[in-house]
Amino acid sequence: MKKIDRDFLIFAKSGAMTKDSYAAVKKQFEINNFIVLHPLSYCSLVSEDGQPVLHKTNKTNFKNMYETLKCHTGELPRKPFLKLWFKDPERREYLNFGFIPPPLICPDSTYNLFTGFKYQTLKAKPDDNIEIFLNHLRLLAGEELTEEVHDYLVKYLAHLIQYPGILPEVAIMMKSVQGIGKNLFFESFGRRVLGEQYMLSTSKSEQIVGRFNLINQKFLVCYDEAKGSETHKADNIIKTLITQPKLNWEQKCQDAVLLPNFVRMLFFSNPSNENPVKIELKDRRFQVIESSSKLGTKEYYRELDAAFKNDGKILGFVNYLKGIDLSGWHAEKSRVTTSLHTALASSNLSHYDKFLRDALYTRSIQFAPNKMRPLDFYSRYKDWISKKDWNSQTNTAFGLAMKKYKGVQKLKVKGLLYYRVDLEELTNGLLESKIINEDEHEGITNCVVEAEDDEEPEEA
Repeated sequence: MKKIDRDFLIFAKSGAMTKDSYAAVKKQFEINNFIVLHPLSYCSLVSEDGQPVLHKTNKTNFKNMYETLKCHTGELPRKPFLKLWFKDPERREYLNFGFIPPPLICPDSTYNLFTGFKYQTLKAKPDDNIEIFLNHLRLLAGEELTEEVHDYLVKYLAHLIQYPGILPEVAIMMKSVQGIGKNLFFESFGRRVLGEQYMLSTSKSEQIVGRFNLINQKFLVCYDEAKGSETHKADNIIKTLITQPKLNWEQKCQDAVLLPNFVRMLFFSNPSNENPVKIELKDRRFQVIESSSKLGTKEYYRELDAAFKNDGKILGFVNYLKGIDLSGWHAEKSRVTTSLHTALASSNLSHYDKFLRDALYTRSIQFAPNKMRPLDFYSRYKDWISKKDWNSQTNTAFGLAMKKYKGVQKLKVKGLLYYRVDLEELTNGLLESKIINEDEHEGITNCVVEAEDDEEPEEA
């Protein structure tokens, strides 16, 4: 329990409530000033562009800021306000900081760094004519499964507005011709609906996946001109950003801290970037979209830009998103599988996946009758990969890789190691892993020449 200063008690009992009494000055002062104990911070809210911005400082600087602030105590001269306030057991203070958007509940002892979205400060009458926003999302949805993808995009944004504190664990990868309006729409949405402080748009990978990134306390991050040469190297970091509820965040000259993650990531690319992000065969993190190739007119884009600058249309769009029923929607399970998603996943197959797929489907490699010595099996792989002008892996790496495939067994016969390939089990396993598709599975015929074993093998 706090020790209550004697001078403060004597003053407090006076009950004076003049316009410059301690109580009156305190009431006004604490609107924008308070203390946070961990880490110890003396805080002031300052209005910048109509938005409250938090400034943290130390006790000395805080005292210097308000050293002229006096209050009436019933005696003359008036006393320095801070001298009394610092000793006040009922002063405005918090135990710690937190960034806690709804539907999460912020404890009374935590100062919430989430101050609300920008749209919540707008005073205009909502304009329900929001077709320009919905039409542009339809343009971005592309020409394949347009309505399904459009519905997903709308609900993805609705989820952000309705449940900003719940991470969807899915990112959007959007590929299109330049000038379609990806950046115009999502950057405007971020700045005009959410607020400048809650969005980041950049083509600099270090600002997103670097050690000292800028994604803390962001809800929307647009990775512009995403390139596979950068994103593939940072694949594990990107996976973490998309799905992990808490992230280690580090600033220069400061220790890393564990912070909540609410980032919705958008990857933008153009046709020249063939493989902008790494999509795995069993991917669950990306909604992949190939937008329409039909560009709007200059007037169309001027109208879209003007709509995002119209407070009434912003509020109308937000109201529309708030009214969408998301009870049956799940960011991962409701994704729409597009041709581009399938193509990107296929392009990221490993050498071993492609080797076995070719062996089965194209018959470019023939498996030996029933048993193969390890070196023979590896030689077939080396011959295949040399024709692709790719670098082969070592025999040891090849052997370790083969262990993961159903239907490929390493056996021992009379002390010698062999591989046996069960065609049916292998093809079913490749289908299950999405290394081959249904059409390829149906087209595969028996390329293993069956033979009787001389000896009953043992599993190695």
